[in-house]
Amino acid sequence: MNDIKFIAMKKQFAYELFMRTQPLGLEHEATFSIAQEIARRIYPFDPTSSSALRIANEWVKDPLVVDTYLRLKSDEIAGLCLPTKAQFVMAIVDRLDRIDEEIGSLKRDSAARKKANRLRRSFVEMSQLATDCLQ
Repeated sequence: MNDIKFIAMKKQFAYELFMRTQPLGLEHEATFSIAQEIARRIYPFDPTSSSALRIANEWVKDPLVVDTYLRLKSDEIAGLCLPTKAQFVMAIVDRLDRIDEEIGSLKRDSAARKKANRLRRSFVEMSQLATDCLQ
């Protein structure tokens, strides 16, 4: 994977850490689950958790990740913290993947699956509207 993609993934990792570990910071247990999601994006055919462990252990100390995380923290304090359109889309895709996994575990013609599919469609519509607003 080229350096530009790694830089983008590290910034995405920092953004996910910032959004999902508030107010506990980088030592929160969510760090590993975020690392697993990033590892699946980088190594989609590697089913082991060794890549995620390496990301969780090494990337959390990476200067680019730390700088991005601290910049997000300072922007939040200054009231300037809004995700970029790319970060927002990545977050939406991640949430849709989780929703799809949940829907896949429900019985095919069950009321719960139908309700979950309606909620997924509503989520997609809301996401399209919000993405259109971000420029």
